[in-house]
Amino acid sequence: MPRGTVTNVHLQSEDVSDVVAYSKAASAVIGAFGGALPAGVSLAKTVSDSGASSTVYYVSGTNTLIPGTAYIASAFVQYQAGSGWFFFGGQDGTSLAGRYFNAQTGAIGNTGGAYMPQVDDRFGNGWKRVSMGFVATPLAAADATIYLGTADGTLSYTANGQSIAVTGLQVEIAQPGQLSPSPYVASGATPGVGPRDYRENLALSSEDTTAWTIDGVSPSVVGGVVTLTENGANAPHRIYQAINPLVTGPMVIAFDAEYTGSRRYVVGYWSGGAQATFDLVTGQVTNTAFITSAKAYPTSVPNRWRCLMQVTNVSAVSTNFQIMLNATSGAFASYPGDGVSGLRVTRMQVARTNQMPDYVKTTSGIWCPSGAPRAQSL
Repeated sequence: MPRGTVTNVHLQSEDVSDVVAYSKAASAVIGAFGGALPAGVSLAKTVSDSGASSTVYYVSGTNTLIPGTAYIASAFVQYQAGSGWFFFGGQDGTSLAGRYFNAQTGAIGNTGGAYMPQVDDRFGNGWKRVSMGFVATPLAAADATIYLGTADGTLSYTANGQSIAVTGLQVEIAQPGQLSPSPYVASGATPGVGPRDYRENLALSSEDTTAWTIDGVSPSVVGGVVTLTENGANAPHRIYQAINPLVTGPMVIAFDAEYTGSRRYVVGYWSGGAQATFDLVTGQVTNTAFITSAKAYPTSVPNRWRCLMQVTNVSAVSTNFQIMLNATSGAFASYPGDGVSGLRVTRMQVARTNQMPDYVKTTSGIWCPSGAPRAQSL
């Protein structure tokens, strides 16, 4: 995400019972929540139906948005009872631009005019962060609304005890190229402001080979830099690991690399075919497939490049992140190693974002914002 600050214009982000910041259907029941909360959140409420039939149950933020402006709305939800289905929308004045989500399964349902719907389930205790983008119209009268439902696409229903816990609502102006919500920033009676910098790394052992599978190379590690030397086999020359968990949405894979010997090309490869070949002399990128963009940035270390690939529509539960030596600037292929040439790599990274993420080192666990489970301190 772009560096700088993010402003959460949605007021009282953790208390949907606030009568100034929210309106609600009279029959919707707002209750206390006494369970574990996502890290960085101090309060949550439950939203339930009252048992009345053929009624719409909702809570809606009352903040007016800027017409014609693109926003990203997000919220933390936890399943309590019923089908788990709910509709999360940004009010555009005439209809709700949003999506159906399931708080129990994490499924994304029918569209309602929103774009980029995502579900992030890494916060533990059943909490999920749902998000989507929308554009406010001149008639916009609310910033984010949550409706209970009994099925995908169904808001009015015969009540049967639907209930979800809700907290951490956030509505932010979308930055150019932004595809995912910024880290959560709490708000009160006034908007919340916090850092937009995004640091995440789902790749384990980002500066050594502990969590990586080695194929066709002999590795050594000195000072956080992994040296991979071809071992002479006619085989793929690579290191790789399965990245888990993943969520549907944009991904960036990145690593620092410099070549040794005569091999100047390295391939970043995402299982399923997404790949790009980087020239470690010129920084040129070739042979891109199934990715949105790829680029190499010079680093402060001479002859070392930061190689990045942006991958979209990732949906696999577990997918291999591979760094491969290559004999040419073309597609990756096996070749006989010369026993001398190789690659130095470090700062290996996988992040759920759409721009260059701030690097964070990992060892035995992943590192992600908001203190998610399995988070790794620096």
